Amino acid sequence: RLASVTTVGSAIDYKKGGSHFGRLRRAMSLLRLLHAAPFGTFARAYAPFARDRFVDDFMYAPEMLEPLMRRAIWASAFTWISGRVLLELSTTFEPRGFRGRDGVLWERELPKIALPLLVVAGSRDLQCPPLAARATFDAVRVLDKRFVLAEGLGHFDLLLSRKAEREVFPAISSFLERS
Repeated sequence: RLASVTTVGSAIDYKKGGSHFGRLRRAMSLLRLLHAAPFGTFARAYAPFARDRFVDDFMYAPEMLEPLMRRAIWASAFTWISGRVLLELSTTFEPRGFRGRDGVLWERELPKIALPLLVVAGSRDLQCPPLAARATFDAVRVLDKRFVLAEGLGHFDLLLSRKAEREVFPAISSFLERS
C-alpha cells in the first residue's frame, strides 16, 4: 500500500504549458514502425559535445550543472526506448490526454487519488513545464497536497544539481516524513 504520491517533473497532459515535446509530435506516427528507438546510442554520441544548446536546455538548465555532469548525463542516463512506450507517451498530446495501453484515460482518474500528494516542478523545465505539472496537481482533489516550484531548474537538474540537494531533496524529505 502507498502512503503518499510524489512526482518530480511529471504531468498527465503535456499540451498544457507548451512542452517542447510537442515539437516532436509529427514524428510520433513513425513510432508505430519502431521496435525501439536508439536514443541511448545517440545520447552517448552527443555526450562529448554537450553544450548550452537547445537539446541541452530541453534536458536541464545548463548553468545548474557542471560540464562533466552534463556530459555524464548524456553518456549514461539513456538507453533504447521501446516504440510501444514512446507511442503510449505520445498520447499526452492527444485531445483527451495520456492513456495507458489498456485505454484508461489517466486524467479522469486523478480526482480519485486520496493520498497526500507532492508535485515538484522546475521553473525552466522544457519537457514538463510548470503549468503542465500544476494542471496535474490541480486535477487531484485531495486536500493534503503541496506544489513546489524549483526556481531556475530544468528537468534532470531537478534531481541532479547542487541546488536540488539544497531545495528539492529537503522538500521531498519533509513531505515523506510527515506522510
